Amino acid sequence: MAKLADIYFYKYQKTKNKIFIEIAINLYTRSLSLNKYDSNYYYQLAWLYSFYGNKADVKKYIDKAILMDPFNFLYYQHYDTLINLGQQRMFKNHFLKIIMCILVSVVLAYLTLRQIDFRRSLSLIKSVNYWFLFPALMVCISTYVLRAIRYYFILLPLKKTKVLENFPYTTLGFFANNIVPLRLGEFIRAKITGKYLAIASSATLATIVIERLFDILIFILFFFLIFFFMPFASILERSFYVLFTIAILCFVVLYIIITHREKMIEILSKLSISSKIKSIIFSFLDKFASGLIILKKPIVLFKVSIMSVIVWGTESLVIVIVAYACGINLSVLGAIFTIIIIGVGSIVPTVPGYFGAFELMGVLSLSALGVDKNLAFTCIAIYHIVGLVGVFTLGFVCIFKTKLSLVDLFKVAETKDSQRENDA
Repeated sequence: MAKLADIYFYKYQKTKNKIFIEIAINLYTRSLSLNKYDSNYYYQLAWLYSFYGNKADVKKYIDKAILMDPFNFLYYQHYDTLINLGQQRMFKNHFLKIIMCILVSVVLAYLTLRQIDFRRSLSLIKSVNYWFLFPALMVCISTYVLRAIRYYFILLPLKKTKVLENFPYTTLGFFANNIVPLRLGEFIRAKITGKYLAIASSATLATIVIERLFDILIFILFFFLIFFFMPFASILERSFYVLFTIAILCFVVLYIIITHREKMIEILSKLSISSKIKSIIFSFLDKFASGLIILKKPIVLFKVSIMSVIVWGTESLVIVIVAYACGINLSVLGAIFTIIIIGVGSIVPTVPGYFGAFELMGVLSLSALGVDKNLAFTCIAIYHIVGLVGVFTLGFVCIFKTKLSLVDLFKVAETKDSQRENDA
């Protein structure tokens, strides 16, 4: 098996296709189960993980190699080299993506701030009734409880749990999205939920995809509701029609995956790729499809739909309260409109916390409702801060409860970005 792994590594060197490194790692991991006391296997895994750019796993396996054979000076000699190599490759893999996110945030922040009179905004900030921000924060925190209840129903066809058992892991996913770039919080959430609830992480990822699609559909439902009361620019209308079409197509594709799983496997089995790659694809597809079982449960789908309406209806109350604190009489429909526009803006890749996109889209939406731009900026900035205080407070509480750490979350982020789905 180790020789076969070396063949796949040779293929990686020729093609630079990371799937071959993944297969080689998988083969060496299997070999390791038969040779637990052979330090060379640990060393080889550390070496392979360095090509993945995963510093955490490089250190883990080189440490084990030294533990197995503390008198092999080759391991000590290559220790720093391997770890640094893994770190350099990880940095190289993410550097351009992170730079792009930073640039996007800077541009969006500039587009927002160039419209703002800072002296006027400062005086408006001083006039805010801050007593209203505490109830706004409490309502904000309650939305995460409601999200956990909704996720309970999404998980129900897959595994029966206590209603709020997933609360720490659901909350940590949203928390991670505010500290980790590239929206890796969703993958962290899938990994942690799978680990603590004993569900395959591929399946939990599928449930999170379903959750996000419900959010999109509820946004569109609210949009059509608001459409009868508020005029929209034609380009905005067309955008939501396109978004609605994409969401429906996604649901159709997911339904096909779960109802025609065997047929898809049969088609994929005819492709001219190696049997090892096929087995990885089949394994992922099988576990991912198991997380879509909710699509066959109309009663559960109805409950999730109702919970989604409640979640976003409650979220709209947060901005209504914040707006009132700022002296803005914002209706619930106006708040929902603002949340929809901010939600669309959050799709844009930005730095953690959605800085730039959040403020720009928030100011644009409130301005469209006739609110002065300086006042709109004040309201949106405070609303954003309230949301961050809420998710960070819950995030640190959940870290304490689950006995995880920030370092653990970043390690999961590294692992998921490499995406080696051997599985949980």
